[in-house]
Amino acid sequence: MTTHFVSIIIVSYNGISYLKDCIDSVLDQDYPRGDYEIIVADNASTDGSVDFLRLRYSGELRIIEYGVNHGFAKGNNLALRHARGELLVFLNQDTIVHRRWLSELVRGVTDAGYDVCHSNMLLPRNAEFDGAEERRFPKNIYYYELTRYGHVHQVVRKYSDDIIETRALAGGSFIIKKSVLDEAGVLFDECFCMYSEDTDLALRLVRKGFRIGVVPSSVVYHFTRFSFGLNRYNVWKNLIMVRNRMMAFWKSSGPGEFARVLPYLLASQPQKVFTRSREVKNSRIKSALLACSTVPLSLISLLWFIATIPKLEKKPVRRGLAEQDQK
Repeated sequence: MTTHFVSIIIVSYNGISYLKDCIDSVLDQDYPRGDYEIIVADNASTDGSVDFLRLRYSGELRIIEYGVNHGFAKGNNLALRHARGELLVFLNQDTIVHRRWLSELVRGVTDAGYDVCHSNMLLPRNAEFDGAEERRFPKNIYYYELTRYGHVHQVVRKYSDDIIETRALAGGSFIIKKSVLDEAGVLFDECFCMYSEDTDLALRLVRKGFRIGVVPSSVVYHFTRFSFGLNRYNVWKNLIMVRNRMMAFWKSSGPGEFARVLPYLLASQPQKVFTRSREVKNSRIKSALLACSTVPLSLISLLWFIATIPKLEKKPVRRGLAEQDQK
C-alpha cells in the first residue's frame, strides 16, 4: 500500500481521563510515523489536560487551544484549517484504536476506492469490549447504519475483511479525502454544535454520489454509554438529538419528502430508547415506560425545530477548504 500523508484531528474537552490511552494508541500504529500528524484541538478544558499533553507528548503532536468551548462541530471545523494531510481522520477523545486502525482506514479510501470510511467500533455494551486495554482484534464487525427513524443503529456481523457500504457515518472515527470534502463543502454544519452532525454530513455526501464504507479491520474501542435517567442533562440531550435529526433531513430533502419522514423522526427517540433498553435486558414494560417518557420531549423538539427553520439554510454552505483557508 502506497502511503499518503494523513492529518488526525482529535477535539478534546476535559478528557484527561481518556487522552493518555487514546494518544498512546494513535502513536503506536503500523502506519509510518512520518506520514501522519496528530492535532489535538482543546475546547477550553479546565481539567489540566492541555498541560498534561504538553508535558507528556512534547514534539509528538500539535495542540490548538480555544478560548471557549466551541462544541464538536465548530471545534473540528476550526482544527481543519491547521491540517496538512491529503487524507483527514477525525477521532473522538474517548477511544482506543488498534495498531492497524490507521493503515486500514487509509486502505479504504485509496486501494478500495471509497470516498469516506469509518471504523469497526466496539462499545461498552458489546461483549468483546473487554479486549479494549489489550487492543484485542474482535471476532465480529460492529458498525452503524441509518434506520428509517433517522437515527443510527449498531449492526453486529460475523467478521470478514470485506468493506461494507453504508448510508451512515460514525463521527467517532472516520477518514475522508480532502478533495471530497472540498467538493462537499463544510465538514460539519455548525448549526448542529453536537449530535447528528455526522448524519448531516453523510446525507450530504450520499446525495452527491460519494460512497461511504465501514472498514472491519480498522478497530476502535469507544468508551461511550447510553443513559436512561431523566436528569437535566439527559432531557437536554434528548431534545437536541431529535431536533438535530429533523434539521439534517430538512436540509437534505424537499418539503414533500420531509413530510413523509417526519412521523418517523418524531418516533425516533422513543424507538431508540426502547431498543437500547431491551438490549441491556430491561423488561418490555420498563422499556416501554422509558420510551413513553421521551414522547413529550420529541414534541417539544418539533416546536424547537420549527422555530429554527428560518435560521437554517436550505442547502449547506458550498465553501471548500481552499476558500476557507483564505478567510
